[in-house]
Amino acid sequence: MKQPVRVVSVRYACDSKPRRAPDEDLEAYAARVQQVALDHLSGALSSAFEAVRRDAQDDDAPPVTFVTAPEFYWNVRWDELRDVDELHALVDLQLDPVRRAIGAIADRFPVQQYGPIVFLPGTVAMLVKHEVAADVPDNGMPVGPYVSLNFTFATTNFLPPLAHDDGAGDGDAPRRAAIWPKRHTSWMDYGNSVNALDTPLAHTFRLDDGTLVTVLKTSDVSPQSATAEPPPSSPYQGPRLSDSFDNRLGDAPPFGIDICLDFLKWRRHPGNDVKPPHLDDDALVLDFVLSYGVNPTDRAFDVPDSLQYIAHNDGRSRREVVVFAVDRTRTRWQRIAEAPCVRHLSSSDRERVAIHAFDVDVPGADGTP
Repeated sequence: MKQPVRVVSVRYACDSKPRRAPDEDLEAYAARVQQVALDHLSGALSSAFEAVRRDAQDDDAPPVTFVTAPEFYWNVRWDELRDVDELHALVDLQLDPVRRAIGAIADRFPVQQYGPIVFLPGTVAMLVKHEVAADVPDNGMPVGPYVSLNFTFATTNFLPPLAHDDGAGDGDAPRRAAIWPKRHTSWMDYGNSVNALDTPLAHTFRLDDGTLVTVLKTSDVSPQSATAEPPPSSPYQGPRLSDSFDNRLGDAPPFGIDICLDFLKWRRHPGNDVKPPHLDDDALVLDFVLSYGVNPTDRAFDVPDSLQYIAHNDGRSRREVVVFAVDRTRTRWQRIAEAPCVRHLSSSDRERVAIHAFDVDVPGADGTP
């Protein structure tokens, strides 16, 4: 059966983030960058859904909408960190604040008014010490090794919030959000690496004060298993991607996420062991690529039999957004045209958001195609 799907891609040039004032402390700077990102995301989505509303027929049932933003959407400029103490402080300044910001966005677009939405709104990146360096002082040269934690918070506007443990009933339960981390760290993820100091296992980056920071090229925080069972109410059967990440959310078709270099490695070497775990999901329909530095290409490569569309959102200055229809009979895939409703967007709105709409083939209620 056919299921309509909409993808709203928020465009953003991540190298245009605000600069830090000379006398601005890191907490204030991080909060300011996050507020800019929040306002941009909210404004872009408001424009997109207004265009959708103007184009909709009264009897149209709202399709599932996926919202994306590019890699590094939420984090501060890496070249604004002044020393290793700020590197450590950044974890607390980004982790919960970004989760709350994404929850606030989901609250602004309730399911009753906008239909079901799955939010994959870009990534936030930070570094945490690897366990082998936990007790090593930070006065060496270089410091580390560190592990990259570069991930997207995935949430929805339709799943119930987490229950309170204290029974206070104050209505402030946190919104459900899952983390999908990037596995492979690029030479440019934390500023330009010092090539002469790179090793087969690690990059070395230089902070503003000259401190050299060693970062492992592969993160061990990426989910690798597919063990948790979906709820009985799910129309899609089969395992989730991991115990902590569910890619079967309500009526949304099963999807995957690839963050920048993870996708590039899969695209270049589809048959080796770098493939992400969601490629073993035999119901995977959509794949979302969030990147800063991967050129979208229509060149075909090996993908799972069930995969039908790849939606790519890149955060460099061109703010390129592309949706490809997968066709295993062709060497080049078709770029899907934007939805007709974009005619209701102003030229400035189209520079900050793209809208695509298409149908995917999914199993019927009885499991038949």
